[in-house]
Amino acid sequence: MLVYLATENPGKVHEMKRIFDVRLPGTELKCVADLPADIRSAYSAEETGTTYSENALIKAKALARLVKGTVLSEDSGFEVEALGNSPGVWSARYAPTDKERCEKILSSLAAIPGAKRAAQFVACAVVMEDERNPAYFFGRHRGAVADSRRGELGFGYDPIFIPEGDTRTWGEVPENTKLMVSHRGRALELAIQYMIARRSLI
Repeated sequence: MLVYLATENPGKVHEMKRIFDVRLPGTELKCVADLPADIRSAYSAEETGTTYSENALIKAKALARLVKGTVLSEDSGFEVEALGNSPGVWSARYAPTDKERCEKILSSLAAIPGAKRAAQFVACAVVMEDERNPAYFFGRHRGAVADSRRGELGFGYDPIFIPEGDTRTWGEVPENTKLMVSHRGRALELAIQYMIARRSLI
């Protein structure tokens, strides 16, 4: 089974491949970077949506126009309750680097006296076998913002997110533990189940 991953984010590619290794081993996965140069140059997915599902669909459609087969895309974000659920769909554009994005969250919370630190990661995966009939799958993981960055594992906001039921940030949690329960892991689990069901009908 061949699945095209509509993403140019190396952190997401790594996690998606690890999740497939566990949930659907033997799947051949190709991200945008694995494709021929003419397809790479033609792929353009400007994330202009205001929701995760809109952005995930933009990416899926952009790649589905260029390849034949199953396309999987994903959009996700970090939502902090005290910041009005920001940065949300703008999480990747909140600041130039992962470190700066984390520091901006911590500084923003420090400026709000008595701010509650509740937060969550949210993900939407889209499976598309042509440019029509996309299937959507959602996952989320609740927790809280840490007082400081901790750990070097993962990427993005992982070093400042403490998942419910733990005292460690996702920057400190072993990858295999995190991936299967994360927002991305939950959304992809549903997407994989859908793809398995679809394959059994063919």
